[in-house]
Amino acid sequence: MGNAKSLSGQKMGSRFLPEEQAEVDKLFDALSSSDGGVATGTFSLEALKSHVKEALPPAMVARLYNGMWRVKPTDRAHGSCRSVSREQFTVFLSHLLKGSCEEKGLMVMKMISVAEGPTKTRDVQKFTEDLVASVVHVLTHRHELRGWTWRKSTVPHDSMQAMVAQLLSEMKFQGKCGAAILCPVIQTLACWSASVVTTQTSQGGSAVACACLPCSAIAVGYPRVLQLCRSHCVIRLPPLVSVSEILDGQKFLGPQCLDQVCDQAMIEEWVFHVPLVGVFLSVVIHRGLCLLASSFDLSTLVPECHVDGGRPSESILDVLSVIYLSSHLAVEHRQCWRLLFSTQLHGQSFSQLCSLITSQGPSLIVLEDRDGYVFGGFASCSWEVKPQFQGDNKCFLFSIAPRMATYTPTGYNNHFMYLNYGQQTMPNGLGMGGQHHYFGLWVAADFGKGHSKAKPACTTYSSPQLSAQEDFQFEKMEVWGLGNLSEKDQGTNKKSILDSNPDARSLLEISGRTRHSEGLREVPKDED
Repeated sequence: MGNAKSLSGQKMGSRFLPEEQAEVDKLFDALSSSDGGVATGTFSLEALKSHVKEALPPAMVARLYNGMWRVKPTDRAHGSCRSVSREQFTVFLSHLLKGSCEEKGLMVMKMISVAEGPTKTRDVQKFTEDLVASVVHVLTHRHELRGWTWRKSTVPHDSMQAMVAQLLSEMKFQGKCGAAILCPVIQTLACWSASVVTTQTSQGGSAVACACLPCSAIAVGYPRVLQLCRSHCVIRLPPLVSVSEILDGQKFLGPQCLDQVCDQAMIEEWVFHVPLVGVFLSVVIHRGLCLLASSFDLSTLVPECHVDGGRPSESILDVLSVIYLSSHLAVEHRQCWRLLFSTQLHGQSFSQLCSLITSQGPSLIVLEDRDGYVFGGFASCSWEVKPQFQGDNKCFLFSIAPRMATYTPTGYNNHFMYLNYGQQTMPNGLGMGGQHHYFGLWVAADFGKGHSKAKPACTTYSSPQLSAQEDFQFEKMEVWGLGNLSEKDQGTNKKSILDSNPDARSLLEISGRTRHSEGLREVPKDED
């Protein structure tokens, strides 16, 4: 009997290292003693709230507590108690932080459910909203935004909704075949004046062919099919189209879809396919509960922001945008971001742009057009001024507002990066993807103008039109250098394009435009 109880305890037991378990036990002892002995060896929701104080929103504290309380204890006598035991506390934290996808999914399911009965899609959506809000809240409260605090202390509501939609975009909705799941999608497409035709599949299910969608909404210029199987109702999208693209960053789920039942398998698969869900939960535990904080490296989530001389600036990016982009980068590019160019600091000068971003290693280009759309591209290697394409298949384009999405190379061509200036026979500007005069992202040398062309999609990145208008104007642009410079880039002579091209300088002066850096820097001497 004793041996069986021991084995049961091991099965439900901790995955923590001895020193980690000691810290977990210390926190539990503090929580249980604060209740004044309401229940021996347990703690209440009020005790957890008292410990967390203002570090987390009350809604997330309640979710954490409910998740702990819903863990089934091996001691059946405790099953009817509304307080949390040491075993429940340990198992919940152990599975959430160090468990498999199945174990994490089980704990997440317990946090999502707010009432008895089946878990519905609306519960998952509300949980995701609470989770995203809690991450921003706790990082701001703990002053751990790593230099991004000069942007804003709060994150715009639209940015939070875009992150929520992005996290939910990987969820596969299942259930009985019917119009309940498909209707919200059809309604959304109809709002974009899409042509919708319903047909029958060979299996007796439904299929919807959608044509004539605006390229500003999704990368579709020819019919796409959303297949709905009879018995296993999953919205299947082609490689170029994701759920988040279809919904264009707006409210993710329609009224009918919100009542769909979500089972345990769906949550487990979601946690597996969307690592940020687990990472965000780790932030809530480590920073919200002040538990095992040293075991979580925040720099892998939020890169440190570096602006030369500490000059005040307001970035286009908020902390959620930074987190989203950082999650798509290699680890060595997540530690710190260096502001190489900003229209706010350096003016609207293409020559300045070229001078400051060349030979600086991998970088992120970020623009905000006059309609408020935020988008850009990741350059995997240093920019060089030359009339040829450059870069490799690690590059990608991205959108931040109104939706969060990334677009990776298709393999169709190698037109990853392009930067040229002062040429009469070749396009002058910065481009990524597509081809000359038809780029997926283009910033003209006539600074302040650009285009994003995608009919039906950018051939290089399979991206839709990123800007609100195909030919757009902008006043805000930033370039961020990622990680530390390589020795090769550090040894490269930094020159302005105009320092080495007197003809280009003369043309600039004739046009009546000025050099923003004139008098503020020394012209580098030529190497021997």
